[in-house]
Amino acid sequence: MKPGDTIEVVSLEWDRSIRRKWFCELIKAEGELIELKGIFERDVEHKTLGLVEKGTVSVEYFWLDRPYNIFAFTEPNGRFRNWYCNVSLPPELSGNTLSFVDLELDVLIWPSEAPVILDCDELEASARQHLPNGNMKVIAEEGLAKLLSHIELREYPFSTSQVLL
Repeated sequence: MKPGDTIEVVSLEWDRSIRRKWFCELIKAEGELIELKGIFERDVEHKTLGLVEKGTVSVEYFWLDRPYNIFAFTEPNGRFRNWYCNVSLPPELSGNTLSFVDLELDVLIWPSEAPVILDCDELEASARQHLPNGNMKVIAEEGLAKLLSHIELREYPFSTSQVLL
């Protein structure tokens, strides 16, 4: 893989069925970190984010050894919008496809505001539905703790000056 390559990102359910997929451009792959850039091709009304306008840039950070990923959104006018983080199993890279199992828990961060943990109720429902995979709930909670530590320490990319465009 080299910068500029097209990468297919696949978000999976607990049972590994496809939740959604999209295409991004590889910014860089260094060590365990893979950085991608996607552009919204249409307006999207999101239940938590509200309207994400066509042309919004999403810089996406995936670590092959971490149980979360981070998306940094910049509006079409160039103004930084927010971060959105998914707690997940560490992603898997196969050729030009990067896939991850989404474990329901998400964290939303608006500039100058405290992180908001989302979808705790969805985690509970999925954990009940996917028994005997009950350990997925424990894995999700551990991943959330690691993510919150990453955020609290303001590690890359949790500063608008660190977001690559």
